[in-house]
Amino acid sequence: MSNRRYEAEKQTYSAYYYPHDENEHPVLINKLGIKELKRLEIAESKLIISLMPNRPELNTFSLAEIKCIHQYLFGALYDWGGKLRDYTSSRGAVPFARPEMIASFYHSAIFEKLKKANFLKGIEKDEFIKKSAFFINEFNAIHPFIDGNGRLTRILLEDLAQKSGYQIEIDRIKKENWYQAMERGFLTGKTDLIEQEITHCIR
Repeated sequence: MSNRRYEAEKQTYSAYYYPHDENEHPVLINKLGIKELKRLEIAESKLIISLMPNRPELNTFSLAEIKCIHQYLFGALYDWGGKLRDYTSSRGAVPFARPEMIASFYHSAIFEKLKKANFLKGIEKDEFIKKSAFFINEFNAIHPFIDGNGRLTRILLEDLAQKSGYQIEIDRIKKENWYQAMERGFLTGKTDLIEQEITHCIR
């Protein structure tokens, strides 16, 4: 990344957060004016729990549907709810999809392949676990939003399972384990931990 682009994207990223010292954890600017990270996390969690039962469902698994769900869950708290990430983000030194590539990557790596696979309908459980883990890993690598990508991966999994006649007991997924599985998948391309998490919660 060129220095000019880096500086521009750094400014874009910083604009989403309240001013803070270098040794402080940044807090996203929000509609409630909460400037303490823990309080914001609690408020966000309570809001999303209240909204989840009536969230829109994924039918075609298009990016437009993904954005609609993100807007529904996060729009009441953040101005950028439903909007794609507009700066380069990374996990450690490894970048997620660049912002200008998010839409095309999603279309080619997820939407078109899911469509070709008939949205994983009617396949055996073991095959579903492997294939859904692949798509979950691809979504994580794209990382389309500023925040909330983890929740969207679990929603993607839930709705894929429903299409195939399975059920995901989402409460059985521990956030820490899911994060570790996502990290391993992203950094190595291996989906074994993601498959383990899906196996643990699928019915």
